[in-house]
Amino acid sequence: MPTRCGNNDCDRPLRPGDHIVHLGRGQCFNGHITPAFTKEDDVIGEWHRNCFREFPLNPQSHPYRCEECGDSIQHGQMVTFACIGYKAPLGQVRPERRGNQLYLVRHAYLCART
Repeated sequence: MPTRCGNNDCDRPLRPGDHIVHLGRGQCFNGHITPAFTKEDDVIGEWHRNCFREFPLNPQSHPYRCEECGDSIQHGQMVTFACIGYKAPLGQVRPERRGNQLYLVRHAYLCART
């Protein structure tokens, strides 16, 4: 799990309880807000919420649509996604109190525009 903020200008470590933006890769399942991911390899990056400037954070609720191609995200598809939550205790992969929206949803592999 990242212990440093993804913003190169930030010199503060990421600590449990910090308000963060989490960028990851996982599999979408109907009825679940956050895509399924369990490995540290599925974490692309994390930033303090107030340090994040990588792209606009546009909220989406179910049903999700790919921000690249506009197609619906289907049950079982792999996606790249961002969520906002709180850094979990060491040893846990998922941010806590993530809410009911994602802030980036894109097909991870088979997007019509890639």
